[in-house]
Amino acid sequence: MADDKRSSRWYKTVLDAIPDMVLVKGERSKLLWANKSFLGYYGMTEQQLEDIVDSPHSDPDDTVQYVKDDHRVFTTGTVLDIPSEPVTNADGNVSYFHTIKAPIFDDTGNVIRTVGVSRLIDDADIVAVSQRDREQRKLQLRELRTFVHHIPLAVAMFDVKARFLSYSQAWRDLFRYEGPLLEGEFYDDAFEACFALTSMMSTTIDGGHAERREGMLLRTFTGSELVVDVEVRPWSMPSGEIGGVITLIHDVTDATRAKRELERLNEELLQFNYRVSHDLLAPLKTVRGFIDLCEEELRDGSVDEVHEYHDIMRQSVTRLSALVEDVLNLARADIGNLERTDIDLDRLVAEILQKYQRDIETAELQVSCDCGGLTLYSERVRVLQVIENLVSNAIKYHHTERQERRLSVTARADEGGDVVLVVRDNGIGFDESQASAIFEIFKRATSKYPGSGLGLYIVKKHMDRLGGRVRVVSNRDDTIFEISIPSAPRPGKEPHS
Repeated sequence: MADDKRSSRWYKTVLDAIPDMVLVKGERSKLLWANKSFLGYYGMTEQQLEDIVDSPHSDPDDTVQYVKDDHRVFTTGTVLDIPSEPVTNADGNVSYFHTIKAPIFDDTGNVIRTVGVSRLIDDADIVAVSQRDREQRKLQLRELRTFVHHIPLAVAMFDVKARFLSYSQAWRDLFRYEGPLLEGEFYDDAFEACFALTSMMSTTIDGGHAERREGMLLRTFTGSELVVDVEVRPWSMPSGEIGGVITLIHDVTDATRAKRELERLNEELLQFNYRVSHDLLAPLKTVRGFIDLCEEELRDGSVDEVHEYHDIMRQSVTRLSALVEDVLNLARADIGNLERTDIDLDRLVAEILQKYQRDIETAELQVSCDCGGLTLYSERVRVLQVIENLVSNAIKYHHTERQERRLSVTARADEGGDVVLVVRDNGIGFDESQASAIFEIFKRATSKYPGSGLGLYIVKKHMDRLGGRVRVVSNRDDTIFEISIPSAPRPGKEPHS
C-alpha cells in the first residue's frame, strides 16, 4: 500500500474519482494535466489537451478570463477563489462552475504551476447573474476587438500572457507578415525575434500604466529594418482588472532618416560657412597685401618686384576662382531633378578629355577611353560633373616619378542594366584608411596639392541624386574609382522592377 501511495497512478486514481473538474496548468496557461471529469466535460483525451491554452470549442472571450486569473495566481502566489465562471463543453453548451485556483511552488518558493478545482453551480439565481456578467464582458471584448481590427494603424490587442486577441491589417503590413491567423498565438513565438516587445508588455501589465519608447529597431519578416516608436497601454475588464495590453507601433523610418539628414546638413553647413569664409578671405587678403606692395614699389619708381607680385596675385585669384567654381558645383549638386537626356558616354568623356588636353600634355599622361558605345538616359549635368571631377583628380594627382603615367576611362552595362563606369590612374594614390573619408566635405587625401576638398564630396552628392553609387575599388598600384549609374525612367514609361 505504501508503494501505491508513492506512485503517480495512485494519485491519478484518486483525482479521477473526484466528481469536480481538476486541471493543472503551466506558466503560459498551457494545460499540463486534467482529471477524468474535466476530460469528459471537454470531450478530449489527455493527449489532445496537452500543451494548449484551451480547447478549440471554448469561447475565446472566456479563455481571456481564464488566462487573466492564471496570471494573477502565478504573479501573486496566492489562492484565487472564483465564485462563478463559464465553461463550454464539447457540445457547445455553457455551464457555470465555482473554481478555486492555487499556486504550486518548487523547493525555492517559486510558482511553477497552478492547480484548479471547479464544481458545477446548480443555483439558478447565481447562474442568471453570471450569465449577465458574461454577456457584458463579451460585449466589451467584442467592441474592443472590432475597434483594433479596423483601425488603420499598426495596432494589436493582447491578453496578460501576450496572446494575440485582435490586430489590424496595418500590423501585418508593417511586419511584412504573410503567415496564418494570429488569434490565440503567443507574441514571443513568432514576433519577438523581429521586435523585442514582451518585456515592455509585461512591465505595462504589472505596473498598470502606459509605456512608450522611441527610435526602436524593428526587423520585418522579409529582413528589412524599420525605425519605430512604440506605445503599450493596458486595457481593463468590466471588473476593472487589467485584461492585457494594446500595442501601437508607428513607423518613423522616413522621419528619422529625414531628421538625421537635416542634422548632417546643418553640421555640413557650419563647416562650409567656416571653411569657405576663411578660404575666400585668404586669397583676397593676399591680393590686397600685394596691391599695397605694388603701389609702394611704383611710388619709389621701381618695377622689378611688381612682376613677381603680379604672379603671386594671379595664383591667389586662380585659387579663389577654383573655389568659387567648386561652390557653384556644390550648389548645382543640391538642385532637384535636372533635365534628362540620352548621353553618349564615349562622346561625353571625349569632351572632358579635350577640356583638360593641355593639363594632360603637361602631366605627360597616356590616356585611353572605351565606353563601348553605351548610351545612358540620365541627367547630363550630373553625369558630366561626376566624370569630370574624377578625371581632373587623376590628372592633378599624377605621379611625377613614374615613367609611364596612365589614365583610362571605361564603361560597361551590368546585369541589372546600370552603367558601370571605371576611372583608373597610376598616380600618387592615397592611404587605405581614407577610402571612405575622402567622400566627406572638405576631406582631402593629401595636402601636397592645392584643392578645396569638395570634389569627391560633390561626386557623392550627384550619385546620391542619381540613385547610383561610387566606391573606391583600389588605391594601391592603381587608383580605381567605380561608379554605377542607373538609367532614369523615360517619360510615360514605368521604371523596370
